[in-house]
Amino acid sequence: NVITFAGCPVVWQSKLQTETALSTMESEIVALSHSCRVLLPLIDIAKQLTKAVGKDLNETNMQVSIHEDNAGALILAKTLPPGFTPRSKHYAVKTIWFREQIVRRGIKLCKIDTKEQLGDLFTKGLPLATFVYLRGQLMGCVFIATKQWCKDKVRLCRYKRECLDTALLVGASR
Repeated sequence: NVITFAGCPVVWQSKLQTETALSTMESEIVALSHSCRVLLPLIDIAKQLTKAVGKDLNETNMQVSIHEDNAGALILAKTLPPGFTPRSKHYAVKTIWFREQIVRRGIKLCKIDTKEQLGDLFTKGLPLATFVYLRGQLMGCVFIATKQWCKDKVRLCRYKRECLDTALLVGASR
């Protein structure tokens, strides 16, 4: 999960899930639940800090959204407790607490394209162009890696590796 504040990453984490999921929807719900366990205290801290300096922080001036790329997880997360989908009845009980918090705190759940999911940087082996694009999004700059740029980058890496190998061979022969 990646949590940003004003476009800057403040929390990022990739963690192996401790339970075996029977579907991708269940896996995404477990990840969404974990993200909420990290996000909700940060919201409370932000509210307490602004209150301490004499400002009021509410839903109108602090808009929180959670981005999810799995349609099934979005449907379940938006379903008010104790509701569930037919495929989620065996794990819907574990999700009630964060679904209630999403409604209570006015958190917006947004569908995001899989290609835009920042968390994939930490969980998947990505092609170079995708990695560079997501890294740019995470760091706050828009950079579109073209195929030619990637080919040039791979060529440069090979050249550097060959130079390094040559230097090591020359150093070892002395």
